[in-house]
Amino acid sequence: SRHFTGAGITEIEGGVFCFIDGNNKGDENGTNKQAINFFYFAKGSIAEVQAQAIIAKEIEYIEESIYKQIDNECHAISRMLTRLIEARKK
Repeated sequence: SRHFTGAGITEIEGGVFCFIDGNNKGDENGTNKQAINFFYFAKGSIAEVQAQAIIAKEIEYIEESIYKQIDNECHAISRMLTRLIEARKK
């Protein structure tokens, strides 16, 4: 497999940093409604990372094992966000 180019890394990192930034802002805003909105935004960023990982795998920038690791982490984080959203809605 080929190695990531700067553009490929940038796309995945962008999604990850959107998730981190959105998660921090959502938790610091003070209201559940605002936090929940940011957590949904973070879930969207996770989906973006997954999409970029699929593309990277399909064009052979990453190996299947790396893709699976990214995908598993994304699913785990998304589940955590879902539980966090559910807890904030109560």
